[in-house]
Order: sequence, then C-alpha cells, then structure tokens
Amino acid sequence: MSEVDQKTKQEFQREIEGLEAKQKDITKYIGIRDQLQTQLTENDIVLRELKLVNSKSIVYKQTGPVLVKQDLEEAKVAVSTRISYISTELERQEKEISALQKGQDQHKQKLRTIQSRLTPPSQAKA
Repeated sequence: MSEVDQKTKQEFQREIEGLEAKQKDITKYIGIRDQLQTQLTENDIVLRELKLVNSKSIVYKQTGPVLVKQDLEEAKVAVSTRISYISTELERQEKEISALQKGQDQHKQKLRTIQSRLTPPSQAKA
C-alpha cells in the first residue's frame, strides 16, 4: 500500500472520529433542549394558572420541603422571569445544535471526497 493511500486512510479515520464526536454532541444538546422545552411548557402552564387566580387567593411557593406564602404578583413575575430565561437558553441550544449539524455535514462531505479517492475507478462504476 502506498504512503498516499495510508495518509488518506488516516485522514478518513480522523473524519469518521470527528463525525462521531459531532453526533455525540448533537445527542447531548438535543437532550438538554428537550428538558428545557419541558420546563418551558410547565412554566407556561403555571403562569396561565396564576392568571386565573383572583387577587385575594393565597399562593404558596415550595422552598425545599416547606411551602412559603408568596404574593401573587411576585409569583407571576418570578414565573415570567423563569420563562424568559428558559426561552433564551432554548434559543442558545438550538443555535448550538444547528452549528453542530453544519459541522457534521462538513465531515460527511469530506468523507465522501476521501472515499472517492480511496475507491479504485473500476469499483466506482459498479
């Protein structure tokens, strides 16, 4: 086997490893995104419920194992702030996933190019 073929195979192996790393990272970020989406949905439900409560009702907030009285407006602001934070984090995760997918596509393109160099012309026609 020629030295060029060996270098090409090593380059191919590096690209495969890079692609696998990107896939692993994408899976991790998708898990985080799904968790954030669940939290966002839960907080949206809480905010809708708080809007239905009349101003004379007592609202409690769980702090560790204890329920503590909380002002209704304070609770609405806290949930709204949490929703804002989660939404921002969700957008960040989406951008990260998108960037990783672009990197994954680049690895795939490089792999196709390298594979075409490794495949002898007689096999490429078959």
